[in-house]
Amino acid sequence: MTDAARKLLDAAMRLAPSERAKLAAQLLATLDDAEPDADWEQAWVAELSRRVDGGSETESWEAVYTQLRARR
Repeated sequence: MTDAARKLLDAAMRLAPSERAKLAAQLLATLDDAEPDADWEQAWVAELSRRVDGGSETESWEAVYTQLRARR
């Protein structure tokens, strides 16, 4: 993450939860037309397959998301 993005994130984290939710929704909406990253998509499919096949049901989605983001 760039310094500029980190500063924006830090500022956003000081917003009220409802404002953060609105901001997040608007940011996500801008990605609807973005070309998916093949590695990212493949990692999600692999994780979903692992879970369906009896993977860890106790691991939170936040932990999995953090792990996948770290691979990017």
